[in-house]
Amino acid sequence: MFSKSRHLKAIDITVSFLFFSFLVVGYVFICSDNEYKLNQQMARGYITSGAVFFDFDNPAIRPYGSKASDYPEENNNKVTTTKHYDPDFILQNKVLDDGMTSVEKLLTLSDADCFAALHKSTMRAVYYSGDISLPPVIDGRFLTEEECLSDKCYAVVGRNLEKDVYNENSKKYYDYLGRKYEVLGITGIAGKSALDSIVFINIGSLLPEEQLDGIYYIDCADNNETVYQSFANSARSLFGCDLKIRRTPIAFIDIVSGKIYMKDYLLVIMVGLMLFVYINTLIQYIERNRLKISIMKLCGSRTGRILKETGRSYIIDCIIGILIGFTILIILLCTGFFALEYSYGLSVILGLLGASLGLAILGFLFYVSSVIKTEPQEIIRQI
Repeated sequence: MFSKSRHLKAIDITVSFLFFSFLVVGYVFICSDNEYKLNQQMARGYITSGAVFFDFDNPAIRPYGSKASDYPEENNNKVTTTKHYDPDFILQNKVLDDGMTSVEKLLTLSDADCFAALHKSTMRAVYYSGDISLPPVIDGRFLTEEECLSDKCYAVVGRNLEKDVYNENSKKYYDYLGRKYEVLGITGIAGKSALDSIVFINIGSLLPEEQLDGIYYIDCADNNETVYQSFANSARSLFGCDLKIRRTPIAFIDIVSGKIYMKDYLLVIMVGLMLFVYINTLIQYIERNRLKISIMKLCGSRTGRILKETGRSYIIDCIIGILIGFTILIILLCTGFFALEYSYGLSVILGLLGASLGLAILGFLFYVSSVIKTEPQEIIRQI
């Protein structure tokens, strides 16, 4: 009797621990994965690993490492070549009839949600459209879509540069590129990051020739390659030359992790293990009560009474595990355990809470089905 009682108690603890683990492990895994991705972005100056870098394939610039002999026009010989080189070509960023420069026109061609920026040292001259993730600000706000193309000077500066921001006529300003930029916000996260030294300015504030000085990148909510291709298809008509993809910078965090950390297959394995434990625990719980269910059925008890007597502990165990897990998650959220936005952490908690309740209800329905299908004669015969 003692050993059986201990077994029953162990199953109850297992059910509670299962739902506690589902909440806590799920939250830690999801938030760790997103914090890792955020760290990658921060290491690049808020640029994801999937961003596409490109610049203009200026035919007036001979490719690095090539020789004059590669180009027949320089040797006055008659050998043909597929390489394109035009030393007389002049790359221009013309001001079009609608007032936009060719660069600005190029960046506005895609209908997809898009964040594009001119990347030069710690400067990001940005244009974006649609519903995308913007760099986090700790004070003020980020540029609006309309302000990106304005010829007025707007900036969002990293908090390390806040010491150089000054007040004038109830507004904040930052001197940059020989111009006075109105500071709309201060960017950064809870901890220190490369974002602290970045200057985000609107692409429209730059002179046409300045918009050609540097490389661009696309970092979108949709497919970056598709957006880049739409840009590339229009580049020749706007500039007389093509675009070329540049190699994405590798962050130090990629070298350390070897790009293994939080791979998708780890998520699949974790979910598979959790489901295996969930199903196995549920089966054990049903088997634990099968004899009691059979005896109650032989005594004429109705299904409702059987469920009340045998299924009550399952509901209590689920509630205990979920409440303890939920409490731990709220503590992790309030203490800022992960360097993520509060709203994101809360959404993850609510999502996991909903999933936990769903699994608890699904398990109870499965238990109800087993009670209905239990044949007491068969169980007694096995004993």
